Parts: sequence; C-alpha cells; structure tokens
Amino acid sequence: MVEPLATRSAQGLMTDPLAEKPMLIEGLMGDELGFLCASPKTGKSWLAMDISICVATGTQLWSHKTQRGCVLHIPLEDTYERLRKRLWLITDEVEGNLFFAIRAETLGRGLLNQLAMFYDEHPDLKLVVIDTLQMVRSSVRDYSYSSDYRELTDLKRFADQRGITILLIHHTRKMGDSDVMNTVSGTNAITGAADFTWVLTKPNRDSQDGTLSITGRDMEQRKIHLEFQNHRWNLVKDVPAEELAVASVPTCVYEVADFIRSSGTWEGRTKELMGEAGIDSVSSSVFGKYLAQHSLFLEKNGVRYSKRHTSSGSLVTLERIGEDDGNDGNP
Repeated sequence: MVEPLATRSAQGLMTDPLAEKPMLIEGLMGDELGFLCASPKTGKSWLAMDISICVATGTQLWSHKTQRGCVLHIPLEDTYERLRKRLWLITDEVEGNLFFAIRAETLGRGLLNQLAMFYDEHPDLKLVVIDTLQMVRSSVRDYSYSSDYRELTDLKRFADQRGITILLIHHTRKMGDSDVMNTVSGTNAITGAADFTWVLTKPNRDSQDGTLSITGRDMEQRKIHLEFQNHRWNLVKDVPAEELAVASVPTCVYEVADFIRSSGTWEGRTKELMGEAGIDSVSSSVFGKYLAQHSLFLEKNGVRYSKRHTSSGSLVTLERIGEDDGNDGNP
C-alpha cells in the first residue's frame, strides 16, 4: 500500500519557530554529506586529520567553534604507522573518541552496514571521514550521473538519519576552471548530491599557500586563505560572502556608479550610457547584464537602477540616491 505524501503548509513553515541546530564546525560544516576536494599531494589529508582532531577534542578550527564528539576516520590509502607519525607531528595529546580504520567495504558491499554497526557502538558519533571516495566506490565501473547520485544519496540518507557529518575526500581534475567548484572530478552528481563542498587549491605544488573555497546549501560562500606550517593548514585570512561579492563586481560597474554620483539622474540606452561614461571594456549586452546583476551593489553605493520597455526599445534609468558617502567597495 502506498503511503500518503507527508506535507507541511507554507503558512506553517513561515510561522513555526525556527529549530536551528548547531553546525559541526560553526559557519563551515553542518551535520550533512560533504566533500573536501584537492589535487594529489596538495595537503588535503593533513587538513582532514586536523578536522578530525578538532572535532574529537572540541577545539576550534581557525576560530570556528566545533561540536565535540566521536570521530571515525577511514584513510584507506594509509597505514597505521603513517597515521601514528602524522599524529605525532600534529598534536601532543589525543582523545579516546578518535578512531581510525584503514580497511573498509565498498558502497553496495557492506560499507553502510559497517558504519551502522560503529554508530550503534558509539552513539555520540559526530563525524565520519572517508579518504578517498574513489576507494569506496562500487567495483562496477559505471561512473554515470545516475550511478554517482545513487551512491552518494545512500551516504547522505545515512548521515541525515543519524544527524552526523560524512566528509568525503575527493580529487579535482587537472584542467582548471574560473569556478573552482567545476574542477571537482566526476559528474555533476558529485557536487549536486553534497550539502557542502570544500575545494583546496594551491598556486603550484611547492607553494605553502592555499585557498579553501567553501560553498553549501545552508552556509555562506566564503574563501579562506591558508598557509601550511608545522604540518597544519593555518589561517591567514577568512573572506566572507560580502567581501567576495564586492570583489566580483566588474570595473565598468564602479565606473558607471562614479559617473551617476557626479552627474545625477540619467536615462537612455545602454550603448549611449557607455559612451557618456567612457566605458569601452565590454559589449553593450554584457554591460546591460552587469548593471542588472549588480543592481543591489549599485544601490548600496548610492545609485538606483531600473529598466523599462518602450515602443522604441528598452531604456535604462540610473538615479543618484541618498548621501554621497563614497563607495564601500571601490578597488
């Protein structure tokens, strides 16, 4: 017999008190399924070890609070001797709630049952780290979108049902991309099924500098600049979403904001505006897109953008508003 749909009304969702549980790592990682991705030999295993230690001890990771709890770390490409040496290098003391397993079954062949048995023995389990995803993939060489999504959905369901975090260590592709999230190896199901994704990049293999790009369903996008010292990734600068948004604003938008703040209200076609403001770095169609895309930025900087359609075509209106206090993000 088919069960009826379990539904909630929009009114109830809007008015019910918000039950918000604390994140595993405040602002960075929830009780969900996620990825830590990087190219080989970048230092992602060191970072994964540091995360495990911070959660097991309840200590902060880069000034972000953690929920203390049991951690199961499954580094399938390591030996216990190598793990012992890493622990010696990273910390002087460890808690009894951090466990390692260097052998595990694959998805579809018992891994979820193994995790369930461990959870039953350790109900305070907070974090499972699997290094790497490829080592627990099904032995069937079907790396299609549907296969990726099916396996990851099984892991996500396991994490959601028990209120724990599963962090999968994964590789990035050699081919670069302006959006680092597009460098994650595999089909779009890899990042599509995840609740959060961390991508660690370095300017070159020998560099000690790194950038951690973070995105997720229920967290702000951010970039964290790191430096690898004493076998740990240490914080250099944490760039929140607001600063990232300002950094993404094209120069032509700053130029038109300056133009309107000095000249007042303007109305006409985008191509005419480009000519009067001295903008020649982009096409008129791209410029029009940028104005709409960054209209909130313009308004915060004293310029209101609007657009209306007439029988002779579309007209753009830009007007100076509020007090001219300079702009809050001029490069």
